[in-house]
Amino acid sequence: MKYFFLTTLLLLLFSLTTEAQQKPDKQLTGLVNSFKSEFDKGKLKDEFPKGTKIDSVYIEEKSGNLIIKFNKRSIFKPFREDKVGRIYTNVRQHFSKVSDKFPAIKVLCDTFEVTSLIPEYYKTGSYDKSKVKPANDYSAHVSVNLDKPYTVKNGLNGRNLVLWQSHGWYYSPNDKMWMWQRARLFQTVEDLSPTGFVIPFLAPMLENAGAGVFLARERDTQINEVIIDNGSNGYKETSDGWISGGAGFGPITQPLYGEENPFTFGDFRLLKSPEPGKTAAEWTFTVPETGDYFVSVAYGSDSSKTNSSEAVYSVYHSGGRTDFRVNQQIGYGTWIYLAQFRFNAGENYRVSLASGKSDGNYLSADAVRLGGGIGVVARDSLLSGRPKFVEGSKYYEQFMGAPADLVYNMRNFRDDYVDDYQSRSEYANWLNGAPAGPNRNRNYKGLGIPIDLSLAFHTDAGVRNGDTTLGTLAIYSVSAFDTTYYFPDGVSRLSNRDLADIVQTIICEDIEKIFDSRWSRRDLWDSRYAEAVRSNFPSLLLELLSQQDITDMAYASDPRFRFYVSRSIYKGIVKFLATYHGTPYVIQPLPVNNFSVRFEGNSAVLNWSPVHDPVEKTALPSGYVVYRSENLNGFDNGRYVTTTSFTDKDLKPGVVYSYKVTAVNDGGESFPSEVLAAGMANNAKGEVLIVNGFDRVSGPAKIETPDFAGFMDNIDMGVPWGNDISYTGSTYDFNPKSEFRTNDAPGFGASYGDYEGKVIAGNNFDYAPLHGKSVLNAGYSFSSASDESVENGSANLLKYKLADFIYGEEKTTGRPIASADGLIGEDFSIFTPGMIKSLKNYLDNGGKLLISGSYLGSETRVSEDTLAPQFRFGKEYLKITLQTKYASKSGKVNSFRGRLIPAGMSALFSQTLNDKIYAAEAPESFYPAEGAEVLMLYDDNWNNAVTGYKGKYSVVTMGFPFETITASDGRDLVMKHILDYLTK
Repeated sequence: MKYFFLTTLLLLLFSLTTEAQQKPDKQLTGLVNSFKSEFDKGKLKDEFPKGTKIDSVYIEEKSGNLIIKFNKRSIFKPFREDKVGRIYTNVRQHFSKVSDKFPAIKVLCDTFEVTSLIPEYYKTGSYDKSKVKPANDYSAHVSVNLDKPYTVKNGLNGRNLVLWQSHGWYYSPNDKMWMWQRARLFQTVEDLSPTGFVIPFLAPMLENAGAGVFLARERDTQINEVIIDNGSNGYKETSDGWISGGAGFGPITQPLYGEENPFTFGDFRLLKSPEPGKTAAEWTFTVPETGDYFVSVAYGSDSSKTNSSEAVYSVYHSGGRTDFRVNQQIGYGTWIYLAQFRFNAGENYRVSLASGKSDGNYLSADAVRLGGGIGVVARDSLLSGRPKFVEGSKYYEQFMGAPADLVYNMRNFRDDYVDDYQSRSEYANWLNGAPAGPNRNRNYKGLGIPIDLSLAFHTDAGVRNGDTTLGTLAIYSVSAFDTTYYFPDGVSRLSNRDLADIVQTIICEDIEKIFDSRWSRRDLWDSRYAEAVRSNFPSLLLELLSQQDITDMAYASDPRFRFYVSRSIYKGIVKFLATYHGTPYVIQPLPVNNFSVRFEGNSAVLNWSPVHDPVEKTALPSGYVVYRSENLNGFDNGRYVTTTSFTDKDLKPGVVYSYKVTAVNDGGESFPSEVLAAGMANNAKGEVLIVNGFDRVSGPAKIETPDFAGFMDNIDMGVPWGNDISYTGSTYDFNPKSEFRTNDAPGFGASYGDYEGKVIAGNNFDYAPLHGKSVLNAGYSFSSASDESVENGSANLLKYKLADFIYGEEKTTGRPIASADGLIGEDFSIFTPGMIKSLKNYLDNGGKLLISGSYLGSETRVSEDTLAPQFRFGKEYLKITLQTKYASKSGKVNSFRGRLIPAGMSALFSQTLNDKIYAAEAPESFYPAEGAEVLMLYDDNWNNAVTGYKGKYSVVTMGFPFETITASDGRDLVMKHILDYLTK
């Protein structure tokens, strides 16, 4: 395209007449000069990012349009219709005297007409067809859970997404060692920090919305691994006619070297069109340790035969049986994840394979895998020694069977660092295959899984001193790896900018409303980073916050922030894809609350309430799913109901029945409620109401002064939501002036690495069943309720002579930084006015109360005012005053003169981080108030651990959480004697 340029702007502008082409149009030249001058003085500056300049003004030869072009910096901020309208109004007014000389006046930012930079989602008019795909263009899922009791209609059903969570543990050939790609700072490392968002929050949200989710790094944090290959013991064919297929997975008996592909070590089996529903093959197994394991399957494909699209895998787990339909025509030659289930050590389980229908095609059987395991890829004969989930992408992709030359070995093993970040998008391209396959060969067949979108999630967006956050950066690439501006399917890569803008906008809007009105929205970068440019479908490289900034990391370490940011990203993806494909959308609801479970006869009656989402109007539940578990095993597949109550009938005595509830709508399923439980004892001595008041999740204690700052987990470790997988160890450099030298000597915020790669148990919201089991073993029946339902009266305490209140590590917790404002504010207070009122009423009517937790004394002293209601309740009703915080380090409590448990006996509770139960790092001791007595002592210093009072009511107060007693027989012993004390 040719242009005539104005000399005053490095370009000459000519009029449209033939005669005038020999000399500049003085009137237009003057307007151009004055426009530039006015812009330099501030006119229109508010509409553009800092650093924006007028690049040129010219007449486009082909169209004759007058073009006002701004530099590339102009596209670093979002555009909306109102902003674009103001820009055009200003430009057209300025050039109104010459506007009749041109068919149109157009504004370009970089090389793009400014209207095209408005995301289609935010437009009120018609879509730009170059940026969207045909309406209702749904993809194919590899696997579908056939036992889900609800259907997703307007979420991510039919969509397939690829995620990866930053960097990982990698091998440096130059250093001859395995290492992190980033420094350990503020108790984590950037290679792990995004994992704490993606695995526990973002991936499940996307799957709950109906998406097929693939990760470019291992997602199973279970360090145990069990693999049963078709050639191994445990595999059995139960139908005749199986034949050998081609190369498939084979046992890994030694480390993987070079480009070795475990999916060439063995073979797979084929069976033509078996009778539907009849088991054709099965894999039986035991697990080495009770826990949660992802189950994944592998199968092969023979080019001369057609695989079945209706293979049915049945997983038999501790919660029952769950069936999956797997389309074996895609996704072959790798591991396909089905779901996560609970398995008990020492018990036999199986996965079976059958046909969903007889269509003349072939079932394929190869291997079944449980757990994530430890890394198996060796470099220079050295294994990483770490769980697979902490390793970099390239090692996972080798284990998954990806082709080395197209995906993860771009530099002939000379630079694993570069190979790792380049491989992630190529892995996604390999899953997709032709015509959008890996960039070295886009026509490579690949696995045929139609990928809709990829997301790279990082937390490394620079550093700045101060008490405000650095904020969120979004990176996209409008040009492709081959420098074209279109995806292989012909859609404009400007859709990448749409995705980046939508996700970044929703993240920042939600954070500003919920957490911090000062959250910074950083730039939208069009840049050719590998993770932004290589994906051959819409993609985004997200830099959520700064790993080096203590204020940002105060948010990153808070599980509430992780949940809501992950929800924002999920919402952005849903809204982008709904627009991209021209389909409606609905956002999945928030978890329910006010949950209670009570026994009536031999039935359990459940009640709950929906939760309003203040930042998403579509997130309204239309129904609910009730899940049940027996005797602390895994949960069943759930039952769908449309009301906020459910009755579970014909229950048996002696069984702990556990329940959790999710809210559902056309957009998907919420996260689950807390787990409550009920149980009937044979010849019950009475009934106990177990109240779960342990809702708290939070980051560690933060201290910040000019000379000393950091996270003090010796004061308060915080409470993970579920399990934490991103913690490396305590901070040891608290000097804000310490300078960065190397990754191993990073200065301010430097932290230990003794816990990296380990799973740290947090609040799993499932302690009512644990208490209930001990109550049942003591001869009492039990029901349970949330503290909210007790506080608001929907669960009536007065119906129960005995109550057991679980307060774990509940305590008043503020926002991640004190100066931030928002909707959350202080949360998790124990002795609220409503709870004090309910407990007083209960005890005044002769109630018998067990209450346990790490911060009960502190919560009575939230004010130094001894007339404060919390203090008076603690002293006058619980009969305690705080003796000391941090009362023990031994985790051992002893009998005191046989007043509770028999003399000479003791119990251990968790005080160190582990993967089974959260650590009660800050137990308290109490002085017994008038009429109360000491019942147990901490072993290491004889501080009071448990106090008791018996009068017109009875109460036992524990300075540590009951559920953290590590041995089940220890819990049973303590519970039995507490109930005896309260009732005798």
